[in-house]
Amino acid sequence: AISTSGPGATLTINDNEAAAVSFQAPTSTVGEATTPHNVNALLTITAVGSGTAALSAPLTVAVTQTPGTAATPADYTLSSTSVTFAAASQSAATQPIAIAIVDDTITESNETFTLGFGAVTGTGTASGTHTVTITDNDTPGITVTESGGSTSVVEGGANDSYSVVLNSQPTANVTINIAFDAAQLVLNGDTDGALSLQFTPASWNTPIPVVVAAVNDTVVETNPHATSITQTASSTDPFYGVIDPADVAVSIGENDTQEITFALASSSVSETAGNHVINARLNLVANGAPGGTIAAGMAANVFLVLGSAELADLSLDTPQVTFAAGSAHNATQPINLSLINDRLLEGDETGTLNFGLVGSLGTVSGTHALTLTDDESGAIAFTTASGSTSESAGTYTGAVGRLTISGTGTGPLASEASVSVAVGDTAGSATTPADYTRTTTSLVFAANAPSPVDQAVSVTIANDVLIENVESFTLGFGAVTGAGTLSASGTHAVSISDNDLAQVAFAPANDTVPESVGSFSKPVVLALTADGVGTPSLQGALVVPVGFTE
Repeated sequence: AISTSGPGATLTINDNEAAAVSFQAPTSTVGEATTPHNVNALLTITAVGSGTAALSAPLTVAVTQTPGTAATPADYTLSSTSVTFAAASQSAATQPIAIAIVDDTITESNETFTLGFGAVTGTGTASGTHTVTITDNDTPGITVTESGGSTSVVEGGANDSYSVVLNSQPTANVTINIAFDAAQLVLNGDTDGALSLQFTPASWNTPIPVVVAAVNDTVVETNPHATSITQTASSTDPFYGVIDPADVAVSIGENDTQEITFALASSSVSETAGNHVINARLNLVANGAPGGTIAAGMAANVFLVLGSAELADLSLDTPQVTFAAGSAHNATQPINLSLINDRLLEGDETGTLNFGLVGSLGTVSGTHALTLTDDESGAIAFTTASGSTSESAGTYTGAVGRLTISGTGTGPLASEASVSVAVGDTAGSATTPADYTRTTTSLVFAANAPSPVDQAVSVTIANDVLIENVESFTLGFGAVTGAGTLSASGTHAVSISDNDLAQVAFAPANDTVPESVGSFSKPVVLALTADGVGTPSLQGALVVPVGFTE
């Protein structure tokens, strides 16, 4: 519209173009590690005429900010407080609004703030808002780092350690609550089974070490044995209050030992006892010295290895011994044997007991030598003290040796093994080999023959042609060989009667002599009769008394 008024009139032209500033987009998102963050202000010119629409003069718009969950300067700072579009700027031109984003270490939710426009300098208007969302790049977590990748300690020996640290800055204090078995471990010198670690927003990234030591107890346990350190977190920080930190598994090397052995290395028992008890003993070493208790039960199988003893002599009634948890050093468990009291002469018999470990806890050692003493005994004697024979008999077998076994129990009386005894002779008036020859050098009594057992001694009698008196010799026993308690005693006297005859007679016919003859002689005749072969003779002088009758 044009208007005039008088001379020197003023012409006023009203512009029909309009300039407006807005945000190019209503929202944007940026990670807190990205800075700066630019938000574009957009120039829009509305034109009616012809030609290119542009600003004839600069247009400046103040930028405002309104914190939301994001705070300034903690989370961001508005670097651009205004934007200016220069003269000749055309429609659709943009100007950046710079925002410095703070890359903190706090774990937090996504946060927002809002940009807006304030005062406008120049011809134009400004309107609209822009919401910026800052996404967090901090991941909450609790890192547990074990030295060497694991935690191993030794009773009375090496310690180990691990550390705990937060992965991001909390908004409140974080407490790590640690629970452990005080009977097994000591943590940072704490012995009551509970320990706590404190992290603040200022110290969150400083690792806290935990020194782990084993309790040097006197309880014998598996080597190695295990325990666990349990860890939880508490905090008013919404992220750290719900995090469950890792637990720590601890391997504990055992310095205590346990074994099952025998209380005694050997024992002896009579077969008449009926039963026999051998004690298994628990041998413990705690902290290098005898003593202590076991934490878990320990068992061993019992084995009987037969020596000279047989299954018919005894049986093992306790195939396994068990020491219960809590058993102390030198505790014992009985091993029972049943003994069979037979009536066999067998001598002392032996067997050996040993152990076999059940499971993998501890060790076994030692053996036990068992001797079963026999209550039977064997006695050898002649059945008669003397006997007689004629020299014409040829062989004398009247001397009989008898083995007699005595004892208690059940079953037949017999010798389990053969028994022999040497036989000797002692010459008397009879001599060997002139009068006799002993052909038996020993008597052998067969194994398992029922008692009493008889064996005859054989003697060859010489049938000579000597005229002799009754002659004698004696048989006896020598060394005895066999198992068990054996003896031989006594003698047997043998008389040999002669079977040859000497006869003395006067010569035939009677004689008559006058009394004046002075002396008189009468021939005497010796007649010898022999049963043997050869010429008979007198062994010695023969004296015959002579008498007369009136």
